[in-house]
Amino acid sequence: MATPRSFHAERLASVPLEEIIFEYQAIGQTVRVSATDPASLTEVTVIAPRTAGEATWRRIAEQKLRWVLARRRDHSLPVGL
Repeated sequence: MATPRSFHAERLASVPLEEIIFEYQAIGQTVRVSATDPASLTEVTVIAPRTAGEATWRRIAEQKLRWVLARRRDHSLPVGL
């Protein structure tokens, strides 16, 4: 039986993403990271510690983007809202 965490990970992994555009903006000791899916025109933003590093910033922003896209898919919300 799948645990809630593994179910969540599987659900996010099933969201197809061909390309993600990342943008970074340093703000003091934090970084504002935007991740955009050009196919759906969906953008998310996260704030992360500057010391976390680019790989961590990208991973967190991508996870949030996949979560938003999965939520829209699961709730049949129109893309772009």
